[in-house]
Amino acid sequence: MSIADAKAALDGGSVDAALIAGAAAYQAKQQGYHMVADGEGLIKAIIAVAVREDFYEKNRDVIDRFMEAQKRVAAFMKDNQDEVLQIVAEELDLDEEAVREMYACYDFSMDVTDEDKAGFQKTADFMFKSGMIEEEMDVNSLFL
Repeated sequence: MSIADAKAALDGGSVDAALIAGAAAYQAKQQGYHMVADGEGLIKAIIAVAVREDFYEKNRDVIDRFMEAQKRVAAFMKDNQDEVLQIVAEELDLDEEAVREMYACYDFSMDVTDEDKAGFQKTADFMFKSGMIEEEMDVNSLFL
């Protein structure tokens, strides 16, 4: 179930609890919902773009263009933070102060650090121990 669907189910009363994040979690908090648990100390929320190795090998030009576009977006965000906050607030139907509060929680760097890799590994280990994935995984095998 997507985060949006989980939030809608919670709002509609068809579920009693839901796994939500980001703007949906912020809105739930504002609506008076109670947080029962979070990933603090268990996992680090890291967002990544992933492709299959064969796609990467066959489409380096696409990957290069994508990475260049990501760099331009990151530069725009850095140089135009107030405008970015306004755009995001409009897109997520949140007030700008809410977006500013959440913005501070995210790292928009494109660099994958050792800390990031450790966070991915912690997440993979958590997923294995929780039965969410069937086999243990060395996340270093995911990076080209």
